[in-house]
Amino acid sequence: MKSFKASANLTKKLNKFPLDLGGKRNTISFMTIAETIKHLQGYPPETPCAYGLWLPADVKGLAKEHGIKITKAQCAEVLERVHYKHDANIGLNWEVILFWIRETV
Repeated sequence: MKSFKASANLTKKLNKFPLDLGGKRNTISFMTIAETIKHLQGYPPETPCAYGLWLPADVKGLAKEHGIKITKAQCAEVLERVHYKHDANIGLNWEVILFWIRETV
């Protein structure tokens, strides 16, 4: 993976939302695996859906690729920021995750 430096435009877009979620912006919440499974069990198995799943191992692996040491707690914080502060026009991707790793660590 090539070295990544967030453009000023990407930085502005990703930082526009505060992390304080007093007024949630969407109906999808940041969940654990157990909470996700429970949530999905409320739907018939044949229900179509689109779902992206990012785990602490993804964050840790990306940080390692870029020579960044990251703790388990920091991985959780990165995932929380990735979820609540992402721009739906950009999406959740490796670039966005790396941006939040660098902002968190």
